[in-house]
Amino acid sequence: MIVRRGAIPRFEALKKKTRHLNVQVVWDRRDDDAPAEASTVAKNPRLKNRRGAPPFTWDVADFVVVVPPSKRKPRK
Repeated sequence: MIVRRGAIPRFEALKKKTRHLNVQVVWDRRDDDAPAEASTVAKNPRLKNRRGAPPFTWDVADFVVVVPPSKRKPRK
């Protein structure tokens, strides 16, 4: 679970409620929501903005649930 930076009550509540589960609760590490500058992307194509629309929980509840790639089901 990734919690929006600054949402301290939400972070603490999620940590407390998931302490017995195999879940990691972490802060959003992004500096801001702005995409990388064009000159930076041109130098390093891996920095291309891959973000889609965030799930509704990001706006409503200040967090998103992310499944690590190793735990995802393979696409058909």
